[in-house]
Amino acid sequence: MDPYSSSSSSSSSLLLRDTGLDPGSLQLLVQHNLHSCQELLLLSAVDLMERLDVPYSRADWLLAHAAMHLAPSYTTALELHTTSRQHSVRVLTGLQGLDAALRGGLPAGVITELVGPAGVGKSQTCYTIALQVALPRALGGLEAMLMYIDTEGKFSTQRLLEMASARVTAAVESGLLPALSGCHTAVYESLIEPVLTRMLILKPDSVEQLQAQLEALKREVAQRDVKLVLLDSVAALLRTELGGGDASALAARGEQLGRQAIALKVLAEQHRIPVVVTNQATAVKVLAEQHRIPVVVTNQVTARPTGPATHAFQQQQRGLPGGSAATSKDGQLSAALGTKWAHAVNVRLVLERIVEGGEERRFIKVAKSPMSANQAFEYRITPGGVVQVHGTVLPQSVQQSALEVQIANEYAAW
Repeated sequence: MDPYSSSSSSSSSLLLRDTGLDPGSLQLLVQHNLHSCQELLLLSAVDLMERLDVPYSRADWLLAHAAMHLAPSYTTALELHTTSRQHSVRVLTGLQGLDAALRGGLPAGVITELVGPAGVGKSQTCYTIALQVALPRALGGLEAMLMYIDTEGKFSTQRLLEMASARVTAAVESGLLPALSGCHTAVYESLIEPVLTRMLILKPDSVEQLQAQLEALKREVAQRDVKLVLLDSVAALLRTELGGGDASALAARGEQLGRQAIALKVLAEQHRIPVVVTNQATAVKVLAEQHRIPVVVTNQVTARPTGPATHAFQQQQRGLPGGSAATSKDGQLSAALGTKWAHAVNVRLVLERIVEGGEERRFIKVAKSPMSANQAFEYRITPGGVVQVHGTVLPQSVQQSALEVQIANEYAAW
């Protein structure tokens, strides 16, 4: 075996022998079982001085040498901008106002989260985004592959067929496609079947399976030239398997969330593609008893049991005007998975619905984004997918909450 390699070091570690280190220093480090820059940088200059029996200045120089080769190289803002434009994939959501606010659609290289209560349209939005990737270019799509990870077992091919068929019909009526002739069903199938073939579906049954699939995707995304990864939803399996509120369950959830967040970020950053996840909004009791739990930091979760609700579905939970029912007067809307997950998310889109005069209306808000101000857009769910409603006036409650659109991050209880 090569004496300058380490069987225990990770394949991703930068070996000291590859840094141009002089032979004498390299031999000394290897004799003391230090093979990689990572292993060397775990020691302080004093520790290294004592371990190698060398002067402090020499130990300090060795650490600086390792750090210089391990640290990421510098780049200019112009180079970063040019590379991003050339190699990144932008996927449209189908909502023109939202796409404009996000500077051309879902940003590549980051995690975008859709959060909202059950039934508000998160999965429908995912289907719409998926079609934007899989549809042929003649219909405004990318004609590309995507990965759809369904953790809730509710992926509907029937709904996707309905949406794709509606898109084809609309394209024919608008003149984008020639009028269909011959066997009507056969022509439709010839257009739609390739769309479904471009959607690769994963259905993990456990947290362990999900993590394994996320790791495997690092290879699959490159091999299949995948342009989008959708995870619907990020919280489902964690709730099922690690849903307890005790300290050990919280620690296990935190550890697993960290692994999933890293895997998703690696996918987004290395392959310069958008990664979209859905998350459930839940009503959490904000009681003084819970605030005594040491892990709860109330100023980070913005718990306001008697203050104004920011979102319409908070109003619904607390019986305020604009809501349909009072289900929890002490409830506070929170995004599941807590602040650790919230920091991993780069773009957070909040979906909500309100009822005014017996009419239900739906809105999507930019709650967190490095490239957009807080904005709100009305949408509706049609046979062809999620579409923006133009020419309407946003309710006062929506306009006001769009300016302070922060959403609390659930931590202690699911």
